[in-house]
Amino acid sequence: MQWNNRSAIGNMHMIMSFSGIQRGARIAIGAFLAITCCVIGLHAADVSVSAELTRPQISQGEMAELQIKVSGAQQADVPQQIQADGLQIRLTGQSTQVQMVNFKVTSSVIYSYIVMPLRTGNFTIPGVTVTADGRQFRTGELAFKVDDSRSAPTPSSSSSAQMGLPPGMPQGMPPGIPGGIPMPGFQQRRPRPAPQRVDEGKLAFGEINCPKKTLYAGEMTPVEIRYYFDARYPVQVRGRVDFGCEGILVERFPDPKQTREERDGITYNVLTFHSLLSAVKPGSLDVAPAKLDCEMQLPGGLPPGFDDPVFQQLMGGQSGFGQPKELAVKTSGLHLEVLPLPKEGRPDSFAGAVGQFDIDSIVSNPHPAPGDPANLVVKIGGRGNFKGMGAPVLTQTDGWRSYPPSDKFDSSDELSYTGVKSFDFTLIAQQPQKESPGCEFSYFDPTSAKYVTLTSKPLPLVASPGGPAPAVAGAVQASSPEATPARLPAASRNSTFLKEGEPMSGITLRSWTTPVQRNEFFIASLAMLVATAALAGILAYLKIQAQGGTAATRRRKHLAELRSLLVSGTTDAGSTYDAALEYAELVLPPSEKRDALISGLTERRDLLKYGSGGSLTLPASEHRELLGLLDLSSTKIS
Repeated sequence: MQWNNRSAIGNMHMIMSFSGIQRGARIAIGAFLAITCCVIGLHAADVSVSAELTRPQISQGEMAELQIKVSGAQQADVPQQIQADGLQIRLTGQSTQVQMVNFKVTSSVIYSYIVMPLRTGNFTIPGVTVTADGRQFRTGELAFKVDDSRSAPTPSSSSSAQMGLPPGMPQGMPPGIPGGIPMPGFQQRRPRPAPQRVDEGKLAFGEINCPKKTLYAGEMTPVEIRYYFDARYPVQVRGRVDFGCEGILVERFPDPKQTREERDGITYNVLTFHSLLSAVKPGSLDVAPAKLDCEMQLPGGLPPGFDDPVFQQLMGGQSGFGQPKELAVKTSGLHLEVLPLPKEGRPDSFAGAVGQFDIDSIVSNPHPAPGDPANLVVKIGGRGNFKGMGAPVLTQTDGWRSYPPSDKFDSSDELSYTGVKSFDFTLIAQQPQKESPGCEFSYFDPTSAKYVTLTSKPLPLVASPGGPAPAVAGAVQASSPEATPARLPAASRNSTFLKEGEPMSGITLRSWTTPVQRNEFFIASLAMLVATAALAGILAYLKIQAQGGTAATRRRKHLAELRSLLVSGTTDAGSTYDAALEYAELVLPPSEKRDALISGLTERRDLLKYGSGGSLTLPASEHRELLGLLDLSSTKIS
């Protein structure tokens, strides 16, 4: 058996029929029409977004599932986590569904979230902003209740619902047609032999292996699903592996592994799928059998003209003709006992991590410039539910301003069961600092059935807050037009002076007059002064032109640019608040109101730039409020 295009099982025998070419043409035309209708329907579908809780009320220690359904779009942008007081809500996976009814196609993407309560009570899950097809949608608020009861209802088979089907396998290539072309004019010379009898109970079957039947809520456990197909008959796999039920999350199935195995004298082609499953609520769960739809070609009778023994010998003893049979290969069911996470001894820093982990931290820039942020990277490595894991908690944060971290996961296996998850904290010093904050991370170890808390000590660094911004950006201090008079060098002690009235050598008393009294000295001095002044004026003019005009001109031009940028609101949120800060420092007169406004703008800018939303356009309501704070409508540029 060969695997083609990720999930198709190749044909192991050649199939021949007189109607093969016509049947192939009909299949090709039908497939073309179906694909065309799918494309037209998908583009014509309206986009809608909805949110739904699978269980709006649970008990303490249980977890629920939140589903966001996006219809009419093949992909959407959803948040990785949803902020709600007293709840941890994190994205765990997605599934895509495409349906066509009467040539009307509907496509939907379902995003699954785990909802883990941190306390009991009534909660309101806020609406979520979803971006699809270039438009933004917002879901409605959802009511959620967590009571203190320890009883958990056991789901019945009638209430089990298929959820979060992991991606399976695309349909494989159809069986090939041998190179022989049937000849017309053959007549039936003898009765057609009866088809070969096949034991359908041994054609195909499935097995499931889950080494851990008792697990805790949120714990990941591996699962192996194996499908056996009789190697004597060609098979086409149709669709995906159908596995899961309410209260169970199954990770995406990677490509299966192909092997051959012999059982009871029959050789089977074996497809082995590996995945991870986790339970979101405690109690007894009965998972339905894992099903895989396929089509198998079984032996059929010989048509007229091909029942000659010579032809059968050429075909290796096989008839060469087959009949397709639809099969739904199933495994046995799976029974799980899910235990709730213990309430006793749960640390405050526990954020849903279940498994075995270790911690490490590093400061990526230990010597940031004054006012620049420092980055503390905390790495959590090990194995467990990385998707449901929350961020570590910072400790010893006095004198620091921190922002929610960004996270990145590097998997070391194809199932994302082991790896390292990095959390990058952005820190801004509010006072001179010589070491970073520490951090604390707690998880539940299902092997020892205990909570474990890991800590990381503060790391050395040198950081300080930034100084006040200059009153006028780029302003040039005007230099005094008065030049400092040059000091005349002192007379040398060895100089020889003439006595008053004593004639100089070579000059008669009649021709001698002091230099200041001569006309040519006066004219030359005046000419030098005029030339120097003209040169200084030319150089000053060229310098002013090179700098964009005088300081006042440059200031007016810069203010006009800032005001145009703020009023337009076309830049991202971070750049808009940078311009607002500079405009306030240039225009507003010194006062307590000005200082409070600048402090608020600075805090909001830092939150956008180092948190989230800094690269998006400022909302219209916040933009209008910002213009009102700066009083742009009445401020004159001077």
